[in-house]
Amino acid sequence: MTEILPNETVVSLTTLNQGAAIDLFDVELRKVLADIADPNASARTKREITLKVVFAPDEDRGMAMVGIDCKSKIAGRRGSATRIFFGVMDGQPVAVEAIPNQGRLFDKQPGKLKTVPMRTKESGNVD
Repeated sequence: MTEILPNETVVSLTTLNQGAAIDLFDVELRKVLADIADPNASARTKREITLKVVFAPDEDRGMAMVGIDCKSKIAGRRGSATRIFFGVMDGQPVAVEAIPNQGRLFDKQPGKLKTVPMRTKESGNVD
């Protein structure tokens, strides 16, 4: 850190806007690290942090406005899938997830499905 005059410092990444660029980077880094640790995010997806510093000099080039932005690109949530099996239990159609040893839930001889009566106001079968 080089001081030119008292209270004036040559600009560097660490001094730019009193360290704002580093603070912004650290926020995005925490997001990336959390995404990598998340078991619901893809492990193989590459993560990215972009630090952007934009200089807009004035006409006489004696000063400039400087914008600092930092963004991360993370994997995000991945979907989920499972396998289900269809069968008949007590004469009713059912579905079970593909978990070992659940095959015994189905009737040995599925046969014909039972008919379930419709509940209507006319039949009086409505709660």
